[in-house]
Amino acid sequence: MEALDDRPVTKVTCTYVGCDVGLSRLRRINRVIAESAEGARITFETERNGTTLSGRSLEQLLTAVHESTEPGNPDDIDNIEVRTAGPTRKIAFAVDAATVTWSVEGDTSWARGVTEQIRALLVEAGGRTQASVGGLLYAAVAVPFVAALVGLLLALNVVPRTGFGLLLAGSFVLFGGLTGYVAGRIRRRRDRCRLSATGELPPRRWWRGANAGDRISFVLAVIAFVTLVVNAAKVLM
Repeated sequence: MEALDDRPVTKVTCTYVGCDVGLSRLRRINRVIAESAEGARITFETERNGTTLSGRSLEQLLTAVHESTEPGNPDDIDNIEVRTAGPTRKIAFAVDAATVTWSVEGDTSWARGVTEQIRALLVEAGGRTQASVGGLLYAAVAVPFVAALVGLLLALNVVPRTGFGLLLAGSFVLFGGLTGYVAGRIRRRRDRCRLSATGELPPRRWWRGANAGDRISFVLAVIAFVTLVVNAAKVLM
């Protein structure tokens, strides 16, 4: 029988975005790691204000955070890393606000099996490998497209070349650009990972998590749409 140390070694590294890792899912992932570690030492770590806190289990890590003198809400943990290393098999799992990354190293069948178990749990959590493009890129694509469409409508006299007609065309272009920007920002916000080591996560709500710039852009897009409708009514009457 082939010895474990003589088997080919495979290392699989994966990165996902958009994951919602609440307490129950974090425990399920930790269970997969613990069962796959086969008795090897497991370390849980989190970094707060430049200080690394650690424990041998999730519960020990949470205790270390609550007992530390670092400022901030001890229940607000935004990053966790779990590592285990045996003689021939290693697992590292890390989650923060940007991504979830994990690597599995060992004999090929074992490494692929553990990778698929973790991948399945993260897909359930909304994880995916492809990050969305930004709002500015969406707007950069939307504005020329809408401008070309408006130019065609003006050339065909579908939209009259009057003051109101040109105002309508400008409103259309502005609405297209702002809509593209907001859509891109919404998609990028969906790429962010969320972590809760003390409870479950609420459903995602874009408006609740949007910053001031995103909300202003959304309001401007609504205003541009209303202006577009009003001007279109004036032109067509």
